[in-house]
Amino acid sequence: MLRFQLISITNLFPIIGSIFIMLMNKKLKNNIKIVALWITLFTGLFYFVSLYIHLQQRIFGQKEFVMLRTHSIEFNVFVDSVSLVFVPLIILICFLVVLWLQKKDTPQNDKKFFVSLLAFESLAISAFMTSDIFLLFIFIESSLIPLYIMLNSSNAGRNFEAILNFIIYSAVSAMLILVAIIMIYIETGISSLTEIYQLGFSDKLAFLLLFLGIGMKIPVWPFYHWLPIVHVKSSTCCSIVLAAIVLKYSALLINRLIMPIFDNLLITHFNILFFVFSFSMLCAFCQSIFQDDLKKFFAYFSIIHMNMACIIPLTNQSTQFIYSILSHSLVVSLLFFSVALYKTRSISDLRKLGINSKELRYIFLAGMLALIGAPFCSSFISEIICVMSAAKLSISFALIIAGIILASSAYVFYLCFSIPSNKNLQHIIDPYNKLAIYTLIFFTLLLGTLPKIAL
Repeated sequence: MLRFQLISITNLFPIIGSIFIMLMNKKLKNNIKIVALWITLFTGLFYFVSLYIHLQQRIFGQKEFVMLRTHSIEFNVFVDSVSLVFVPLIILICFLVVLWLQKKDTPQNDKKFFVSLLAFESLAISAFMTSDIFLLFIFIESSLIPLYIMLNSSNAGRNFEAILNFIIYSAVSAMLILVAIIMIYIETGISSLTEIYQLGFSDKLAFLLLFLGIGMKIPVWPFYHWLPIVHVKSSTCCSIVLAAIVLKYSALLINRLIMPIFDNLLITHFNILFFVFSFSMLCAFCQSIFQDDLKKFFAYFSIIHMNMACIIPLTNQSTQFIYSILSHSLVVSLLFFSVALYKTRSISDLRKLGINSKELRYIFLAGMLALIGAPFCSSFISEIICVMSAAKLSISFALIIAGIILASSAYVFYLCFSIPSNKNLQHIIDPYNKLAIYTLIFFTLLLGTLPKIAL
């Protein structure tokens, strides 16, 4: 039992770190950043040591055990393929965000931002590890509060539109999901996911409410307009946390609720669901062509790849779905980090001025190749999985998805080589920024060349 308890208490370290930072003097910004960096690093080291102990016992599969029990509360922890993949991802992204800010003097480099980031990390880890249907909802929605504080910490006036869109869509999505969860609880009388799986549940209204709520988090058409607005108005670090972690709550809910509980409805209504996802991809691609802001351009491509990955659950392939979502997190983080290094976010200005230095050009090319799914990139495997999943449903479906992927890749390829490299301009990249970007490039190539690590 110790091996599971070690993994389950990983989420306590960021909370302890956030409390410690709260007690520090806010004027000691460098010390606060160093403490946040060590907390995120130690959280990762502790998790992997406890995971190594778990694997040494040669116990695999889905496990559930009690972490906290009182007369009225029981916090059960889920150790399965989802948590074993996404908890390290959350730890990695939070570590890279803190690393990125080490030598930057930006408005979000205050105590409030780092306290919120560590609190968010703890709640996100808890969301991916809980097996209680209500705690799953509570952890997901409560983690959005620290994100709201992070969005507001950089520039409240500039971020008002982004925050308003974020709050409205999050609140509506939460209400729909909560009503569906209450319906499941009233019908079954239990809140444990493992027991609900065994008992079974099938209600079309609950499925519809869940799909609409999760659809806003993916997001699908016509609910995706909030995402580009939030990305454009927010800071680089907030964009990365949003794209790499918060959007993955939709994948968590699909994996925890939709696939195991409503698998029969997925099979019955796969035509409608495929139309929604593929149409969302097509609309997002058409809108991306007319964008001049790189962050908004990448935001629309993030929508394309999220909807592409959501086609995979229609054939009940959980592992492949997890791989595609993991690949999306790594690629989109690389893209948003790289945007922050350019002198401008305007695509038209980049075509005139070029990209400073060879190294920055190589980073730009690496991000674009990962975006279009070039061979040896994780997104390449992800696209193959998606097309194969669509082919299992229908050859016509596979041709539609392949056509959208090829069209979007062709446009990115054209964009990539229409921006010249200006070798006359010098641009020194901060070593912490280099480490964050090269780490993401490494994992993207690693999963692309050795996909069996995640599959």
